[in-house]
Amino acid sequence: FIFPAPIAAPGRRLLVLQSLLHQPVGLTASAVVPKVTSVSDNSAAQSHEGAAKGESAISVTGQMLEFPSIATYLNASRQVLSDSVSLQPFLNAWLQFFVLRKLESLIIQGDGGNTDKILGLIDGGTAFSDTEDHGIDRIAEAIGLGLPAYGYSAGLIILNNLDYVRILAQRDSNGRYVGGGWMAGFNTSLWGVPAVASPGCPAGTAIVLDTALVQILDREQIHVEIGYTGSQFTSN
Repeated sequence: FIFPAPIAAPGRRLLVLQSLLHQPVGLTASAVVPKVTSVSDNSAAQSHEGAAKGESAISVTGQMLEFPSIATYLNASRQVLSDSVSLQPFLNAWLQFFVLRKLESLIIQGDGGNTDKILGLIDGGTAFSDTEDHGIDRIAEAIGLGLPAYGYSAGLIILNNLDYVRILAQRDSNGRYVGGGWMAGFNTSLWGVPAVASPGCPAGTAIVLDTALVQILDREQIHVEIGYTGSQFTSN
């Protein structure tokens, strides 16, 4: 394969960002949202008169969410930017792509700590204890058993690109494709649920979520600025 020189900005679609709802929040620095800390089910309640009724107890606390800035920068001389009319729009497109790529990666696997700030879907979600051997069957379990157990409905599957390829290219002992094979389309659906691949998702991990309950809180849109003094863009 011969890869072309980078004469244009990356064209890869950031499908996780496109698949989730976005909620503008203004220029506020943080917000407090409800977080369920524990759920208990009193299923052993007696049915006779005067006995305690069966009930579920949910403990909720307020969690502080910070809205950090995500940025990237490039050092270039003023003369170079002035000499080429097309260079600045080209760099703008590249820089914006890198910012969005970083955001998508953090939304998937950010740890919410002092470095990442953003708590991603993996660390913020609940690990599902599967029983099946095959990865695609484990996803089916999460769709059919895991989410419905909490009253949720699967609306999106996020996979690593390599895992997606292995699912589509799975073969039997005679080398025949057991699924769509080379005729299957990427980023379509698995088990009837929309599925997307992202390099930001670790290999061997699948995220199954209810998109009606997940939002990206957007503090501001991407904007590109040029500075000429020291490290004004590499430090806050």
